[in-house]
Amino acid sequence: MKTRTATEHSPQTVTEHSAQTVAGHSPQTVAEHSAQTIAGNSRRAGGYYRRHVFVCENKREEGDCCANGGSLRAVKILRALLKEKGMHGAGKIRVNRAGCFDRCALGPVMVVYPDGVWYRYKSDDDLREIAERHLFGGETVERLRLPDTSAKTNAAATVTAKTTVAKKQPGANA
Repeated sequence: MKTRTATEHSPQTVTEHSAQTVAGHSPQTVAEHSAQTIAGNSRRAGGYYRRHVFVCENKREEGDCCANGGSLRAVKILRALLKEKGMHGAGKIRVNRAGCFDRCALGPVMVVYPDGVWYRYKSDDDLREIAERHLFGGETVERLRLPDTSAKTNAAATVTAKTTVAKKQPGANA
Protein backbone atom coordinates (compact mmCIF):
# COMPACT_ATOMS: atom_id res chain seq x y z
CA MET A 1 0.00 0.00 0.00
CA LYS A 2 1.36 3.42 -0.98
CA THR A 3 1.75 5.92 1.85
CA ARG A 4 0.32 9.30 0.91
CA THR A 5 1.35 12.64 2.35
CA ALA A 6 -1.17 15.19 3.60
CA THR A 7 -0.63 17.27 0.45
CA GLU A 8 -1.89 14.37 -1.68
CA HIS A 9 -5.22 14.34 0.19
CA SER A 10 -8.01 16.87 0.05
CA PRO A 11 -8.30 19.18 3.09
CA GLN A 12 -11.57 17.44 3.97
CA THR A 13 -9.93 13.97 3.97
CA VAL A 14 -7.06 15.20 6.15
CA THR A 15 -9.48 16.89 8.56
CA GLU A 16 -11.69 13.78 8.77
CA HIS A 17 -8.66 11.56 9.39
CA SER A 18 -7.36 13.96 12.05
CA ALA A 19 -10.74 13.93 13.75
CA GLN A 20 -10.78 10.14 13.81
CA THR A 21 -7.43 10.14 15.58
CA VAL A 22 -8.68 12.67 18.14
CA ALA A 23 -11.36 10.57 19.81
CA GLY A 24 -14.67 12.24 20.42
CA HIS A 25 -14.14 15.36 18.27
CA SER A 26 -15.91 16.23 15.05
CA PRO A 27 -13.90 17.12 11.92
CA GLN A 28 -15.20 20.69 12.21
CA THR A 29 -14.00 21.01 15.82
CA VAL A 30 -10.53 19.72 14.94
CA ALA A 31 -10.29 22.01 11.89
CA GLU A 32 -11.40 25.05 13.90
CA HIS A 33 -8.99 24.27 16.73
CA SER A 34 -6.11 23.75 14.28
CA ALA A 35 -6.85 27.01 12.47
CA GLN A 36 -7.07 28.94 15.76
CA THR A 37 -3.84 27.39 17.04
CA ILE A 38 -1.94 28.13 13.83
CA ALA A 39 -3.28 31.69 13.64
CA GLY A 40 -2.54 32.30 17.32
CA ASN A 41 0.97 30.93 17.05
CA SER A 42 1.68 33.06 13.98
CA ARG A 43 0.54 36.22 15.73
CA ARG A 44 2.52 35.42 18.86
CA ALA A 45 5.53 34.33 16.86
CA GLY A 46 5.61 37.31 14.54
CA GLY A 47 5.67 35.03 11.53
CA TYR A 48 8.44 32.69 10.48
CA TYR A 49 10.47 33.10 13.69
CA ARG A 50 9.17 33.15 17.25
CA ARG A 51 11.56 36.01 17.96
CA HIS A 52 13.89 37.93 15.65
CA VAL A 53 16.89 39.77 17.10
CA PHE A 54 18.66 42.52 15.18
CA VAL A 55 22.09 43.57 16.45
CA CYS A 56 23.54 46.84 15.18
CA GLU A 57 27.06 46.34 13.83
CA ASN A 58 27.53 49.78 12.34
CA LYS A 59 31.05 51.23 12.35
CA ARG A 60 31.49 55.00 12.32
CA GLU A 61 34.73 56.82 11.66
CA GLU A 62 34.11 59.27 14.51
CA GLY A 63 32.09 59.18 17.69
CA ASP A 64 30.13 56.41 19.28
CA CYS A 65 29.17 53.33 17.33
CA CYS A 66 27.94 49.86 18.17
CA ALA A 67 30.88 48.10 16.49
CA ASN A 68 33.28 49.83 18.88
CA GLY A 69 31.12 48.64 21.77
CA GLY A 70 31.43 44.94 20.97
CA SER A 71 28.47 44.26 18.71
CA LEU A 72 30.51 42.11 16.32
CA ARG A 73 31.13 39.67 19.17
CA ALA A 74 27.50 39.88 20.37
CA VAL A 75 26.09 38.17 17.28
CA LYS A 76 28.48 35.23 17.69
CA ILE A 77 27.68 34.88 21.40
CA LEU A 78 23.91 35.05 20.91
CA ARG A 79 23.95 32.55 18.05
CA ALA A 80 26.08 30.14 20.08
CA LEU A 81 23.69 30.39 23.04
CA LEU A 82 20.68 29.75 20.78
CA LYS A 83 22.31 26.75 19.10
CA GLU A 84 23.36 25.34 22.47
CA LYS A 85 19.69 25.38 23.57
CA GLY A 86 18.39 24.17 20.19
CA MET A 87 16.55 27.47 19.75
CA HIS A 88 18.12 28.76 16.52
CA GLY A 89 16.25 28.62 13.21
CA ALA A 90 12.79 28.44 11.68
CA GLY A 91 9.95 28.57 14.19
CA LYS A 92 12.46 29.47 16.87
CA ILE A 93 14.77 32.48 17.23
CA ARG A 94 16.91 34.21 14.62
CA VAL A 95 19.79 36.63 15.23
CA ASN A 96 20.75 38.97 12.39
CA ARG A 97 23.37 41.63 11.88
CA ALA A 98 21.95 45.06 11.17
CA GLY A 99 23.15 48.43 10.02
CA CYS A 100 22.78 51.65 11.96
CA PHE A 101 19.65 52.11 14.09
CA ASP A 102 20.62 55.76 14.72
CA ARG A 103 20.89 55.15 18.46
CA CYS A 104 24.68 55.35 18.49
CA ALA A 105 25.05 57.30 21.73
CA LEU A 106 23.09 54.61 23.54
CA GLY A 107 24.92 51.61 22.09
CA PRO A 108 25.79 48.97 21.51
CA VAL A 109 22.13 48.20 20.86
CA MET A 110 19.87 45.40 19.69
CA VAL A 111 16.13 45.07 19.20
CA VAL A 112 13.97 41.98 19.76
CA TYR A 113 10.87 41.50 17.58
CA PRO A 114 7.95 40.97 17.63
CA ASP A 115 8.23 42.40 21.16
CA GLY A 116 9.79 45.67 19.99
CA VAL A 117 12.15 45.75 22.99
CA TRP A 118 15.42 47.63 22.58
CA TYR A 119 18.46 46.70 24.67
CA ARG A 120 21.85 48.17 25.46
CA TYR A 121 24.45 45.65 26.61
CA LYS A 122 28.01 46.03 27.81
CA SER A 123 29.20 42.51 28.59
CA ASP A 124 28.89 38.84 27.69
CA ASP A 125 26.92 38.43 30.93
CA ASP A 126 24.40 41.04 29.71
CA LEU A 127 23.96 39.06 26.49
CA ARG A 128 23.49 35.81 28.40
CA GLU A 129 20.89 37.47 30.62
CA ILE A 130 18.97 38.80 27.62
CA ALA A 131 19.06 35.35 26.01
CA GLU A 132 17.99 33.45 29.12
CA ARG A 133 15.35 35.82 30.43
CA HIS A 134 13.91 37.40 27.27
CA LEU A 135 14.64 35.18 24.29
CA PHE A 136 14.03 31.89 26.11
CA GLY A 137 11.77 33.07 28.95
CA GLY A 138 9.79 35.94 27.43
CA GLU A 139 10.65 38.33 30.28
CA THR A 140 11.98 41.81 29.47
CA VAL A 141 15.30 42.59 31.17
CA GLU A 142 14.38 46.03 32.47
CA ARG A 143 17.85 47.01 33.68
CA LEU A 144 19.18 46.68 30.10
CA ARG A 145 16.13 48.00 28.27
CA LEU A 146 16.49 51.24 26.38
CA PRO A 147 13.76 53.79 26.93
CA ASP A 148 11.33 54.30 24.07
CA THR A 149 12.36 57.66 22.67
CA SER A 150 11.32 59.70 19.73
CA ALA A 151 13.68 60.33 16.83
CA LYS A 152 14.09 63.93 18.07
CA THR A 153 15.17 62.80 21.55
CA ASN A 154 17.52 60.21 20.09
CA ALA A 155 19.06 62.76 17.73
CA ALA A 156 19.68 65.08 20.69
CA ALA A 157 21.41 62.25 22.57
CA THR A 158 23.61 61.53 19.54
CA VAL A 159 24.59 65.22 19.20
CA THR A 160 25.40 65.36 22.93
CA ALA A 161 27.55 62.25 22.65
CA LYS A 162 29.43 63.60 19.62
CA THR A 163 30.05 66.89 21.45
CA THR A 164 31.36 64.99 24.48
CA VAL A 165 33.72 62.93 22.29
CA ALA A 166 34.97 66.07 20.51
CA LYS A 167 35.70 67.76 23.86
CA LYS A 168 37.77 64.75 24.97
CA GLN A 169 39.97 64.83 21.87
CA PRO A 170 43.30 66.66 22.11
CA GLY A 171 43.15 70.12 20.57
CA ALA A 172 39.34 70.29 20.69
CA ASN A 173 37.80 73.53 21.90
CA ALA A 174 36.38 73.16 25.38
